[in-house]
Amino acid sequence: MIIEETTAYAYKIKRAVNLTFDKVRAIAKKFIDDLPQDDVNELYEELNHGIDQLTTEPQMLTYLYSFGKMHQFKLNRAFEQLPDAFLQQPEIRIVDYGCGQAIGTMCYADFLADRRLSQTIKSVTLIEPSEICLKRAALHVSQFFPNAEIHTVCKTFDNLTADDLANTADIPTLHILSNVLDIQKFDLEQFANLIANNLNNYNQFVCVGPYFNYSDKDERMTRFAELLNGNVTYSKFFERRQLNPEKDWTAQIVCFDVDNELKKYWNLAEHDDAIAQYKLGRIYCEKRKNYSEAYKWFKLSANQNNDDALVCLGCCYRNGYGIHKNFGKALENYLKSAKQNNRRAQRAIGICYENGQGVKKDYQMAVEWYTKAAEQGDAGAQFDLGVCYGTGQGIVQDYQKAVEWLAKAAEQGYAGAQFGLGYFYYFGKGVEQDYQMAVEWYTKAAEQGNETAQCHLGVCYEYGQGVEKDYQKAVKWYTKAAEQGYETAQCCLGDCYYHGQGVKQNYKKAVEWYTKAAEQGNETAQNNLGVCYENGLGVEKNYQKAVEWYTKAAEQGKEKAKNNFNK
Repeated sequence: MIIEETTAYAYKIKRAVNLTFDKVRAIAKKFIDDLPQDDVNELYEELNHGIDQLTTEPQMLTYLYSFGKMHQFKLNRAFEQLPDAFLQQPEIRIVDYGCGQAIGTMCYADFLADRRLSQTIKSVTLIEPSEICLKRAALHVSQFFPNAEIHTVCKTFDNLTADDLANTADIPTLHILSNVLDIQKFDLEQFANLIANNLNNYNQFVCVGPYFNYSDKDERMTRFAELLNGNVTYSKFFERRQLNPEKDWTAQIVCFDVDNELKKYWNLAEHDDAIAQYKLGRIYCEKRKNYSEAYKWFKLSANQNNDDALVCLGCCYRNGYGIHKNFGKALENYLKSAKQNNRRAQRAIGICYENGQGVKKDYQMAVEWYTKAAEQGDAGAQFDLGVCYGTGQGIVQDYQKAVEWLAKAAEQGYAGAQFGLGYFYYFGKGVEQDYQMAVEWYTKAAEQGNETAQCHLGVCYEYGQGVEKDYQKAVKWYTKAAEQGYETAQCCLGDCYYHGQGVKQNYKKAVEWYTKAAEQGNETAQNNLGVCYENGLGVEKNYQKAVEWYTKAAEQGKEKAKNNFNK
């Protein structure tokens, strides 16, 4: 990788707080504002309308100032067309072609932040013939996605090789092509074929550029999609002032996806291959979130008695995916699959009995089916069985048995079981009390995003249980859980801001988090919110609101609120 590191510009970028593309462009704007107008005009002429390759830092700054906002506007419009199925992917990689200074990748980072999406960017490949631009692009990406692996390729498109585009990561890819496909200097067919031969998994292409109106250049984007056999999901031309009423910008935007795995199974599925039909159903369900298509393929496969498809078809009926909810139909398909000893079906039947879905509620029968699946190694069923032993639901309560089954699921990486095991170590149920072991299991679950574990881990750091007391780490874990809507963590985070523990004291922030928890019915937060309104902490004094919140807490039996109410 090549990267800009020791320049004054790099220092500014690295020192920036909460970096955004607008902040990057502001540096360019200041540079232009400090120049005489004649120099600005001369630099702009050197850009040749943004077509020529940039070779100097003044040119790069002038380009960002002159064309950055236009790129941003087009890219944002394109990113808004990305399907939820792609945006919900937990982790992806990015390939930014003709990246320049990585405007496309920076704008995607802003897009994720604005949408509050927690997608992880595992790697970014930057392709750009200008070495000075490529180094700056790598600098920008290193600050926007500090944990991403960065690959830099300093070549023209015609000189790219398979090694440059090699992809070993089996995760979805976002391909960004901003203002490059209209350039006619490279062989479009050769370029598309090279990309096609190096695709795997789920690929989403975002192509933006100018619209010339009746020029051959306007056909290159759609031709590119055709060469890749892409499924076009959005295609639109924008005349002057259509994209932005205040600007003369034109735009062409084409978004399409290429899913090699889907294509791999499609022909087989259409020729009644039951396994391929099941696989297609999984792709539509999990990747595309197209539940009607998923239901269609699961049903075709289930009609051939494929045990995995029967389970998935049952789930469609139970959850209303692509079909109206029908618990009876769900159970019917689960039972057909269970006859083939499918452990997922066995667990699903247990859930039906536990919740009374399609059958009369029967905890003992739930335990019986959970046991069948758990003994076959199903982590979810092992967790369910551990919970049943822990609560005494459908079976004699036995903490030791609960720990045994939770441990089996936890060792398979099941986050709920990891939290449950930590919980039993924390309280010494079924095992000797051990805060260190509790923290170990809480951490494993918390790192997988389990909000309950994140909150409990925050408690351990706040009170120094199993770890050294660390208020900042407590705040970190409370925040992660609170942002997922976990009301206990929201209240705890409010306390941290109220008392200034692990974070600068901020009554206004405390009120924000107390309010979120209080509105979910957390009685401690309701009481604390009453205190804030009574004393004007973070909000204007409002005795009526204070009484309202004290009353809500008191009605849930909060003694402190009762005392406050009776003052």
